[in-house]
Amino acid sequence: MRTVIVGCGYIGIELGRQLQSTGSEVTSGEIPAVTGVRRSDAGLETVAEAGLTPMRADATDPDSLTKLPDADVVVFAASSGGRGAQAAEEIYVDGLSNVIEEYAARDDPPDRLVYTSSTGVYGDHDGGWVDEWPP
Repeated sequence: MRTVIVGCGYIGIELGRQLQSTGSEVTSGEIPAVTGVRRSDAGLETVAEAGLTPMRADATDPDSLTKLPDADVVVFAASSGGRGAQAAEEIYVDGLSNVIEEYAARDDPPDRLVYTSSTGVYGDHDGGWVDEWPP
């Protein structure tokens, strides 16, 4: 299974480690089993140390996504880095849309997209249950 984790920070690295340890197999000699994508060079070494193939691309820059490998599964685990509402919209709306459009246009599109988000977009609800319906 070929997996690309877009936004391979703390959660993405742990997911990649677990995928590697559960026997995720390389389906082609040239395609890595798990590719960890970061928007900057910072952290690429950590991705590599986790046993993942590091790549630099930015979900908010569609041109940078073209070099990502084909995948059976794309995990969108990008973060806005707590930089406010505009940054959240750029990542969780525009960035996600860019990733979907890039992979949907491929001859061999992924079978699955897994999306992770931040519960921070729902604000503080004093420890109560939160789903997609609160304002």
